[in-house]
Amino acid sequence: MSPPKKSSKYNLRNVVHDEPLLASEREMNQDRLRTYENLSYSQVLDNKRLCFSPAWVRNALGWCAKHQVSAHCLPQGPKELIAYMDAVGWTVSDSELFEILAKKLLAWTQRWITNEKLSPAMVETKRNPTQRCLADWDATWADYTLAWIDPAFDFVLGQTSVERPKGTPSLPSRKPHPRSYKAIDALVEGATEYLECVGPEHEPKAESEAEYFEYESDAEVNPEMEEEMEMEEMETVAEKAAEAQVKKAAEAQVKKAAEIQVKKAAEAQVKKAAEIQAKKAAEIQAKKAAEAQAQKAAVAQAKKNAEALAQKAAEALAKKAAEAEAQKAAVAQAKKTAEVQAKKAAEAKVAKAKALEAHVSRTIFDAAVSHPLFEDWHYGEQVEITSYDEAIFESAKRLEHFKRWWQEHLSEKKQADSEDQANAAKEQADAQKQAQNLLVYNAILKLKAEKKAAELEGAFEVCPPSAGMMSKQAKKTRTVEFRR
Repeated sequence: MSPPKKSSKYNLRNVVHDEPLLASEREMNQDRLRTYENLSYSQVLDNKRLCFSPAWVRNALGWCAKHQVSAHCLPQGPKELIAYMDAVGWTVSDSELFEILAKKLLAWTQRWITNEKLSPAMVETKRNPTQRCLADWDATWADYTLAWIDPAFDFVLGQTSVERPKGTPSLPSRKPHPRSYKAIDALVEGATEYLECVGPEHEPKAESEAEYFEYESDAEVNPEMEEEMEMEEMETVAEKAAEAQVKKAAEAQVKKAAEIQVKKAAEAQVKKAAEIQAKKAAEIQAKKAAEAQAQKAAVAQAKKNAEALAQKAAEALAKKAAEAEAQKAAVAQAKKTAEVQAKKAAEAKVAKAKALEAHVSRTIFDAAVSHPLFEDWHYGEQVEITSYDEAIFESAKRLEHFKRWWQEHLSEKKQADSEDQANAAKEQADAQKQAQNLLVYNAILKLKAEKKAAELEGAFEVCPPSAGMMSKQAKKTRTVEFRR
């Protein structure tokens, strides 16, 4: 198998310049004066909580959709992580600030660019389902996620539906980018060291997403070989810098020797005899200087090689420690998840039992209250009921809900009885009053009739009437008596 083609994005020879590589004090001051979403420089260093704006979230989602970065498929190197930071507007020079912001950015990616939030638009699958820790994943992005790359596209993460838009033709999924497992701490640490060595001003801007991936076959990707090539390139840069320094020192020494030689040659013109001696002395001096410079360069090179080997060993040790820590964290997380699930299951079981108990109690209560003989049985009257009905009545009588209902029922019944008694008393009083009024009225009529009769008798005694008048008076009297 042929080794994978090296990407020019990781070739450190492209970023060697004559000017200093560290960020200037002016750029560091600019980082301190800026704000990062809702936090200031000092608040970020204090690790305060970030609140991401909709514009920031849209830029981050657009970059992830473009480069197919997700929770388990993180950026593969320092340059890609720095480009991710630039996409959300966090172009910084302060290494401490960069480290904190980069960890927050990757944590946001692992929390939001997931199957739970974006499926079916983006689906992550583990390459080896049996592998638990440090596993490699593949992310498949649907064709319509290409529209998410544009920040102006109307899509709000967490609110807009991730289903295929209506009216959009169904096309094959996008060609995935193979990505290997990357520990966040190691990735951020490498990017921070790269930023300290190179600085953001030397970072070339990517013109297309293909610049990050110059090979497509996942089988050809060898992360260890890629790391070794990066280390070799860094060593080559260091060697070239040392060679340039040696060359510069040698040129200065040669220039100085030439000046001495010219001076001695001028003196030799006066004293011809000293010309040969001066020339030999100059040659000897130049030879000694060259030997001393070569020895110094060899010592410096040996020191740099030793430092490179020590750094490589330290990185390997740090990687092993990070893997062990990640495995430990995964075991702890699995244990915690199991405990939470067990607790939820127990709570659900208790809630189900309470709901069942409430349902049974309500059923017993409804059955008892709706029975036509329940109230008579409750008052102790002799009723003919089955043993089943009696068991239902006894169970309902012990319920707290029944006790409250019975108190309300008794108060309502007492109130209804008192109202009926009041109405009956009122009707009786009205009848008595009406009878009394009738007696008074009859008495008044009787008094009036007696008074009228007395007046008529007095008139007969004064002037007895004739026969015709008597008959007429008798008729009138009979009429009055009839009217009575």
